[in-house]
Amino acid sequence: MRTLILLLPLLLVGCNTMSKIAEGGKRLGHAMIDPNGYNEKRIQEYKVKECPKSFHQFKEAYFSEAGAAFEDIYKTLENSSYDSFINRLKTEGSSKMILKSNVQKSNPVLLALLFNDVSTYADTMKTFVEAIQKRGNYQEMRVGEKKPDYGLTGWPKDSDICDSFVEQEEYKKLVKNYKLVDALADNIYDYAYGLEKKEFYRKAGFYIDGDNLLIPYMSGVAEDPVQHYLYYLNGLEVFQTIPGGVLARLRNGYSDKLIFVSTSRQFVDSALLDNIPVLLTGTKTYSTVLKVNKTIYAFKIVDTSPYRKIVQNFYFYPTVKDTSTIDEKTLEKNMQQLFTVVK
Repeated sequence: MRTLILLLPLLLVGCNTMSKIAEGGKRLGHAMIDPNGYNEKRIQEYKVKECPKSFHQFKEAYFSEAGAAFEDIYKTLENSSYDSFINRLKTEGSSKMILKSNVQKSNPVLLALLFNDVSTYADTMKTFVEAIQKRGNYQEMRVGEKKPDYGLTGWPKDSDICDSFVEQEEYKKLVKNYKLVDALADNIYDYAYGLEKKEFYRKAGFYIDGDNLLIPYMSGVAEDPVQHYLYYLNGLEVFQTIPGGVLARLRNGYSDKLIFVSTSRQFVDSALLDNIPVLLTGTKTYSTVLKVNKTIYAFKIVDTSPYRKIVQNFYFYPTVKDTSTIDEKTLEKNMQQLFTVVK
């Protein structure tokens, strides 16, 4: 009886060892009978277990190098609404800073800082997302041809086994978040641009954005000029001096369209009119040498020096100004007024 008791554990251990051997034998048999199917199964097991880890490490390494001041709040962005984003910055903030509750969403420095940060982060995400997508869709043309990096370096060795990570759930979430961040940048820009454009018109009485050359209209490829928008006479020349101003035309002679420019300045025929700003005032009727009356658009020359002072304090209108133009002391003072530092 004692002998049986002593042998029982040995038998149990032996059974466990035998089951592993048997399982190994089954795998070996599977590999010998169906090598392609066996390899495919092992690859799928690897993809399920290892590829998510590999992609996560690759993504974290990329974004840690790229960096962003508010990266953590972008990772959990819920929509692309600027209003919603402002509320989140006031309640959640980032791991380092929380927006003060008394700060208005129309604060020009805040808009400039957020747009610069959000758009930079969106560009960073775009590079990564597009590289994953392009590499995932890449088709080898020749055996042994090396796949391009598409702007990224340090691809993991298992990138191809993992189909370049394009099917990873974490990647799909990143794509969704990238679209939200990109849309948020557009939302901030549109809002800030609209504010500054409205403020500029209130002070100057005209707009300076859009196609401000008259060449397209004179060439017949663009719509008629409109009031309250600044235009330049680049590409035009004096056709004829008449009472009150000059008639101007395209200097290349490809069009017979004329405009009237009201001015007391004296111009000789064929004088170039480059870098002269004008505003549309209405129409002008004049008589040709054949005594035919013609009505054309009329403009007046304006002084643009005052508007240059107005746009000095703008960040979006008529073009985006980099926040790096803010001197360090002013920037630090503004940051203290806008944010509470979390310790």
